[in-house]
Amino acid sequence: MSNFAAFDVAVENVVVTARFKHGLDLSALAKIFPQARPMRKFPALAYKLKRPRVTLLIYASGKIVCTGAKSEREASSVIGEFVETMRRKGFVLPSPPEVKVENAVVSALLRTSVNAKEAVKRLNATVYEPEGFPGVVVKLRDVEPSFLVFSTGKVVCVGSKTVSAAKEAIAVLEKKLNEL
Repeated sequence: MSNFAAFDVAVENVVVTARFKHGLDLSALAKIFPQARPMRKFPALAYKLKRPRVTLLIYASGKIVCTGAKSEREASSVIGEFVETMRRKGFVLPSPPEVKVENAVVSALLRTSVNAKEAVKRLNATVYEPEGFPGVVVKLRDVEPSFLVFSTGKVVCVGSKTVSAAKEAIAVLEKKLNEL
């Protein structure tokens, strides 16, 4: 395989949770946020925003999940604005929520193609079933996230706690692929 040049990176999704130490009254929240809709399959409200294009899943347990954000800052900002609106509308919040990044999904396009069969042979903990899915599933020992690697050179990094950690993990993967 030839040497990889620098890669283009795109943040696909950042999932951030906010946890209150107390439960949330979903009926009261539905009145404050009339565009929030009850979920059919589990007890939560889904609150979709157009700008930024994110969804908040609000649970009675006090947990809020923000998905669809393009950065940690964007997700935290959306949660902060949501909580501030709750306060302005009279919702009593004894303490601020604990906010935590759960997952950053980042894709990269390497500047060369990848020989999937060679990657399967040489990289540890890989799965490749081309008749079912065209990508190689890679879990390296020395980095936390997992990867989907396609022969086109596209890589999707899943399971990182920050975007910067995902970029670093992609660089490690690139180096490993470069050694093939």
